[in-house]
Formats: sequence, C-alpha cells, structure tokens
Amino acid sequence: MRSLPSLRSVLFAAVGVVALAAPAVTAELSSEQRSQIEGVVRDYLVNNPQVLKEAIAALEKHQEEEQRATVADAVREITSGPVDGIVLGNPEGDVTLVEFFDYNCGYCKRALGDIEALVKAEPRLRFVIVDFPILRQESVDAALVSIAAGRQLEGDKYFRFHSNLLLQSGVVGKEQALAAAKASGVDMARLEKDIASSDVRQVLARTMQAGEKLGISGTPSFVAGDGVLPGAVGIDTLKQVVASVRQCGKLDC
Repeated sequence: MRSLPSLRSVLFAAVGVVALAAPAVTAELSSEQRSQIEGVVRDYLVNNPQVLKEAIAALEKHQEEEQRATVADAVREITSGPVDGIVLGNPEGDVTLVEFFDYNCGYCKRALGDIEALVKAEPRLRFVIVDFPILRQESVDAALVSIAAGRQLEGDKYFRFHSNLLLQSGVVGKEQALAAAKASGVDMARLEKDIASSDVRQVLARTMQAGEKLGISGTPSFVAGDGVLPGAVGIDTLKQVVASVRQCGKLDC
C-alpha cells in the first residue's frame, strides 16, 4: 500500500516549487522568511484540505500511468523480437502471447490444455512459453535442463518434452527433467555440458529479469498487448485477449 506524504514534505515541496519559479529571489530568503512561507502554505492547506487530496490523487494517477507505460514498454520488448522459449503456433503470427511458467506450478499444469486448444483455434497466433522458476530450487534446476534441451529440440518435440515434464506428479527437479530429456532422444552428454554453460544460465537470467520488469509475481502469467494477465484464466479469456490485442493492441479494448 502506498503511504501518503507527510504535511511537512508537502510544505517543503511547495517551497521547492516557489524556488523553481523564482530562484533568484528564494536564494536570498533567510531561514525566518522560509519559515513564514511554510506557515502560509500550511495555513492554506489546513483551510483547504481538498487541495491536498487533489494533489495526492494527481500524484497517484501520474505514478500509475508511469507504471503502466513501463509495463507496456516491457511487454512490447518481449513480444516483438526473438524470445528464449518454446514457440508454438505461427512463428510469424500477428499476435504474440507469452506465458511465464514454473514446472512445479499446479495452475500451470491446469492451463496446459487451454494453451493447446488456443493454439489450435488461433492459426495466426504466436505463443511463446518461457521458464520463470520462482517456487523452489527444484524449479530452477528443471528450468536449466529445459533450456538446455531446447538447444536440441524444437517445435512439437520441444513442446512434448515440456508437456511430459510439466504434467509429472510430485516435485519436478533436475532428475525428472533429465529423464524427460532422455526420453525425448537428446544427446545426454551434450545436454549436461549445456546445462553447466554460461549461455543457458544467461537465458534464465534474462527471463527472470524480464519477469521482474513486468512485475510478475506468480505463475502462470500471460503477457500480450500492453500488459500482464495473471493466473490460469481459461481458454475463453485467452481468446478474448488475443482478439483484443489483434483489434487495438491492448489486453482490453
């Protein structure tokens, strides 16, 4: 929750505005004169408290607009170019939807069927799945294996590996990920080398930084248009998002 500014901070801000407006004059003010100005501002705010409320509301609105603009810029950055993840659907699609997920996320498991159905229903959609392991250390270990496996798997093969690993019961970690990778036919010696490489770890670091910039705190989270849609929202909502982004470039037109 955002805390409200103290009256003293408002007074100093008001004096600061005067200083900006007339620096030559305020530079010559004594401490007593500055105190007198503070007193005038204080009396005005006490007698007109609605001004303070309006100022705080304007500040909050400005901060919210800045935050939305920051998120929108981050969304455009991650959806407009190459993404380190599993690409489904149309690689040249007119709409890109990115899912941030964790292999130990129950809601991500629930959303998997919706994602498959959405990609089939939307032939012009580019859907990207990126690792965002925030739940436990095993999730990080599984993510590194998955990213490394992506050096050898692509398209449907990569997605089948992902689905098989995601839908396993119990805790999913490195052991389960290695078994899923072996079943997918990858070169295990090369896989182990890639897991330990700085390149794979940098990929994970980039997606974690992107998620932090977007303000993502839970999985699954879907990124498209101008914002982030958290949670396993269901295929109908995902279809609405795709339609909105296609129409106006926003999550909700």
